[in-house]
Amino acid sequence: MDHPILSITEFAEHFRRKARDLGFDACEFLELTPCQTITWGSSRAAFGVVISGEAIIGNRYLTLVRCSCEEFEIADADGLHVLAGADGARVFMARLGPLASPKLSGGSLSEAERHWQ
Repeated sequence: MDHPILSITEFAEHFRRKARDLGFDACEFLELTPCQTITWGSSRAAFGVVISGEAIIGNRYLTLVRCSCEEFEIADADGLHVLAGADGARVFMARLGPLASPKLSGGSLSEAERHWQ
C-alpha cells in the first residue's frame, strides 16, 4: 500500500494524536545544535522519532539508544536526556511525567528551539 508523503506539520499532528492515544503528558519538537544536551530529571518514559541528524537518547539508568532518523521508546526512565550528534538533531518527542523545566547544556550558548505541540 502506498503512503502519501507528509509535511512536517502533518507529521507533527499525527505524532500529537499518537502521543495522546498512548497517554503521554507532553509533546514537543526539539532542534538541538551540535553536541547540545537537554535533560529532564523527572520524566518517567518517552517515545519519539529523530527527524534529522543523530541523537543519543538515554535515561538515569544509562540505557542509551543511538538514533538516526528512526523511532525510539524508553520506558521506566526516571529521568531522561537527549544528546545531539556532531551535526545537531531535530527530534519529535513525547514524555510522561512532571512537566518540570529541562536543563540545557553543551555545544552552543543559544537555547534549543523547543516548540510545544
